[in-house]
Amino acid sequence: MTSPSTEDYDRGDKLSQYKQLPSVEAILLVSHRRRQATVITRSGAGWDETEYRAGERVVLGADIAFDVTELYTVVDGLA
Repeated sequence: MTSPSTEDYDRGDKLSQYKQLPSVEAILLVSHRRRQATVITRSGAGWDETEYRAGERVVLGADIAFDVTELYTVVDGLA
């Protein structure tokens, strides 16, 4: 999850560094500001970015899927 102090770095330099790693196929960014997840996936020579909001289902491959609202319910429970 991003934080107010690191969000610019997470979405900027850090994201750029992850994209340079050949083994990275997907990057998940979870917003601290609103119930939203951003999935960035490798697509051929480039990257695709998809935003998911509360009530929408994120699917990462065959084995990982979750509802954005459920994700925040878990995160809120840890606080």
